[in-house]
Amino acid sequence: MMHSKALTALVLALANGAASAAVLFSTYGLSDSFNSHVLQYVGWGDVIGQPFQDRQVANRFTVSQAAELTHFRVQVSRFTGGLGDQEAFFSLWSGDTQPASLVEEALSFHTGSGLASTVELDSVAHPLLSPDETYWLVLAAPSPNLFRWYYSDQAPAAGWEIQYRFGTDPWSLAGSIASAFDVNGTPRAMPEPPSVALVLGVAALAGFAWRRTGPRRSDRAL
Repeated sequence: MMHSKALTALVLALANGAASAAVLFSTYGLSDSFNSHVLQYVGWGDVIGQPFQDRQVANRFTVSQAAELTHFRVQVSRFTGGLGDQEAFFSLWSGDTQPASLVEEALSFHTGSGLASTVELDSVAHPLLSPDETYWLVLAAPSPNLFRWYYSDQAPAAGWEIQYRFGTDPWSLAGSIASAFDVNGTPRAMPEPPSVALVLGVAALAGFAWRRTGPRRSDRAL
């Protein structure tokens, strides 16, 4: 029995070490490049005479394998707002054609920089992402803050899509393009490495042999 428990512990240790965080989806280019000249405005404010009130932007993405979400990276900057750091927040939604069901509530961040910067947001709920679902990463900002979410500099890929809305208005298509962001997580459907498969085989054989022979004489009660 002790041998069986030790083998089980070894198998679990190897299995846990086999899965590590990976990039599940990304629109960044080489060395995290992005388009610093084209962007979407998010929040509240006035841009060249066009007033924005609670403008939200959603980027569509999918994953190729089941994974537990760990964090996002996004390319943003503050445009207007009060003095000092200003707040904005991302939320994760699912939905075939638009954000429909909330997956994870708002993850807030603060920045006072008017320059494009990479913001990393750690997931709190760590939802399990499915390759059978369509997801939307949504950026919003409270009044009076106005933020910029920069575009990817890559050629549009199949499935890329940006939508926007004001307040609770219906979502509208902005284009088959994408902002600069990536999605990271720990895969949950990993092929077994040869070492794990070998240990599993040994454990199975050991268990079979123990069942065939039963406990040794010295293990029997006197």
